[in-house]
Amino acid sequence: MGKRTLAVQVIDGVQVVFFGPGAIADGDWDHNLDVTRQHARTEYGVIVAGHPESTGISATQRRRGAEMWRAIGVEPRIAVLTDSVYQRGIATAVSWVTPGSLRAFSVKHWRQGASHAGADPRTVGLIRVALERMNEGYEAGLEFPR
Repeated sequence: MGKRTLAVQVIDGVQVVFFGPGAIADGDWDHNLDVTRQHARTEYGVIVAGHPESTGISATQRRRGAEMWRAIGVEPRIAVLTDSVYQRGIATAVSWVTPGSLRAFSVKHWRQGASHAGADPRTVGLIRVALERMNEGYEAGLEFPR
């Protein structure tokens, strides 16, 4: 199997997800949902970033994710990191129908996104390292300022 279309890592109750370029494969989305089911608890945050050429998740994948959150009874705090004003607008619209609290941030404001997701200030550095490693792995060219 080739490279996954997304990467996922959980750091101290915050799930960091990074989308590669193009569409997200159903099997990779299923893996992400499995990781969520294994780690989610009442207070759970998610940070989503990705390659500028990512098309994100499909409507079907989005629906399956929302159904999973409802089924496990968790309302996540989700931070979407993107420099696209268009994608931030879409994230805002999606937030109206998504369980929990979804907010979009520019990549340079990743710390505010991490705070929204409930990251402990002591682990923010680890989250940055994970984002940078995923960014390099997908050659996305994003910058997460210190």
